[in-house]
Order: sequence, then C-alpha cells, then structure tokens
Amino acid sequence: MLNKSSTLSHKASPFIKFVIIVPEKNSLWKINHAKRVSPELVYRFLERKITKSLAVDNDAKIVVEVKYTNHTTNETLKSSDASYLLYTTACFLEDYLSKNSLDRLYKKYNQS
Repeated sequence: MLNKSSTLSHKASPFIKFVIIVPEKNSLWKINHAKRVSPELVYRFLERKITKSLAVDNDAKIVVEVKYTNHTTNETLKSSDASYLLYTTACFLEDYLSKNSLDRLYKKYNQS
C-alpha cells in the first residue's frame, strides 16, 4: 500500500515563464501581455524581470519561450541561472537584435 504523504510530496515545482512573441512586420513585440516597440526593449524588460525574480527568490526556476511568426517556438530549460537564460534568449533573438546589442549581450552573458 502506498503512503499518501509520500505521493503528495512529489508535486512539480512551480516556475516562472516569460513568453516573447515575435510580431508580424510593423507590429508591436509582446512579452507576457506587455507590448514593446522593439526587440531591444523586450530584451531589456526581460533582463529586469529575470534579475528581479531571482533577487526575490534565488532558487526560482524560470523558462523563456520565444514564439515566431512561422509558428515555431524555442524554449529554454527551467533554470535559476540568469546568464544562461539571457544568453540563450539572445541567441533565439539574434535575427532581430542589432549587431551592437548582440555583441554586448554575448560578451556579458557568455558562459564559456
């Protein structure tokens, strides 16, 4: 017979999910229902939200999902590592961020 208390203790840990929606041409970018004009502003918004979330709970698990106009999606693994989340998101958005922004972000968050 199974012990009920042991089965209840195996709940999935909660996590925070940020969803970035790449717009059709001449439309606003979206991240979790907030609209932004450019991918750089979306990225900076994400940077602030991840940093703030991890400042409140250092063990918080965060996922970043990017949805593209061709109905494909990229998603990070659940992580508490801000560098991993932000570097990977920069890679997902490399076709949309300016070269200067990418160079700065890759240098800042590169994990090698």
